[in-house]
Amino acid sequence: MLNETNRNFSPDLDELRFHLEQQIEENLAAGMTRDEARYAARRSIGGLAQIQEECRDMRGVAWIETSVHDLRYGWRTNLASIFAPDH
Repeated sequence: MLNETNRNFSPDLDELRFHLEQQIEENLAAGMTRDEARYAARRSIGGLAQIQEECRDMRGVAWIETSVHDLRYGWRTNLASIFAPDH
């Protein structure tokens, strides 16, 4: 269903491909030609390359953010235990 330039989906984008194909099928059922249906589906979902890049960015940023939060928590905990008065 997708042309050659759009076959390079990462496994994480299988759901996006599914929704795109579903939208194409709905457009075909509404009486559009295959080209019109594909074009309309892509417009409604957005640029595939842009969405793929956003997904990559989100995965990378989430990992970095989590690591930074963990490091800050560990740093605070260690400082608190070093400077805590003994009771």
